[in-house]
Amino acid sequence: MPSLLFLICFVPVTIGIGWLLVDYFDDRELLYFLERIVVAFVLGCLVLYLCVFIIAPFRLDKIIISSLLFFLSCVSFFGLRLVPWMSSFNLIVLKLTKISDHKLGSILWLTAFIIGTTSLLQGLAPPNDYDSLAYHLSFPRYDIELGYSSPNLKTGWPAAFFPAFGGHLSRVALLISDATAAQMVHGLFGLVGATVSGLLLRRLEYGTNTALLGAIMFLVIRMVIWQMGSAETDVPVAALVSLSLLLYLILRSNQSFGLDIIFGLVLGSSVLMKYHGFVA
Repeated sequence: MPSLLFLICFVPVTIGIGWLLVDYFDDRELLYFLERIVVAFVLGCLVLYLCVFIIAPFRLDKIIISSLLFFLSCVSFFGLRLVPWMSSFNLIVLKLTKISDHKLGSILWLTAFIIGTTSLLQGLAPPNDYDSLAYHLSFPRYDIELGYSSPNLKTGWPAAFFPAFGGHLSRVALLISDATAAQMVHGLFGLVGATVSGLLLRRLEYGTNTALLGAIMFLVIRMVIWQMGSAETDVPVAALVSLSLLLYLILRSNQSFGLDIIFGLVLGSSVLMKYHGFVA
């Protein structure tokens, strides 16, 4: 239960922080609302990572991370105020009304919701995958016991040289909640990947049902289902690379310096999550 509460607080805080950046750089509003939400979440996570990256080598404990999250929560309030909640709510109601008139669309929405939710809730189970137990969660736990973020070179693991985007998110989750919260934070990127898959198809001028099928096809990949319940980084890097591709497609037809910066930040985030992001 504490992990669910952590997740409920984590999502709006990251979106609020990221929305400030999206609203500033995307001043021409080239991104649709759902695209803005996804990008805002990613950029919010990136800001949190950078803060921990700066602070953790000196001190890493519950007091300092709680203070950081309190500060970021206050900042996120200003971003959340900029989100057009009312118009978005009216649009959702309109979409749901249309969906209720189409049996296939209703089935696809329900299927995507069930698969996405159950895959995310897998994270409530105790960690049981090898990589998380070996380094994705054990390295952050070791740093918490030390009281600061160390290079972990003495472990002899090549994983000590892995980028720390996912690791720092896990450090925050472990300090404020527990390992299941860390797993569910990584699982959120699976939902990002599914959403981006659908948004890519919409940008390519396919219909809503086709976009839903694309999202479902992402969610039912065996690796995605498995890793959404773990602290593995393959699904997050796939989501970030897919989001980079979406932004690139938008930039091809709409030149914008601000969107160039967002594209660079998201692409950089994929590399910070795993070096494979650079290759992709």
